[in-house]
Amino acid sequence: MVAQYPLQLTYQTTLRELLTLLKCPFQHMRVAGNDANFSFPALLMLSIKDLDATECSEVQLAALSAFQAVAKFPRPRSTVKTKTKPHKK
Repeated sequence: MVAQYPLQLTYQTTLRELLTLLKCPFQHMRVAGNDANFSFPALLMLSIKDLDATECSEVQLAALSAFQAVAKFPRPRSTVKTKTKPHKK
């Protein structure tokens, strides 16, 4: 898995574990569309962790800061409505 090297893991993680390790906010996992919605901030944070910040210019560091802010910003709830069973009388 792409997360193993930057996070120095010896095992593969689930998306939920990855978001927790990266301190990315999440809720309502496994709702239609949310896995993709939560994969984006995880990939942003992994790319930030994988870079060597000591070799970045000031402009690049500013961009990394912006990427981190996007990754840590709470994701909107899914707009997909789940069907509920009708009540039996």
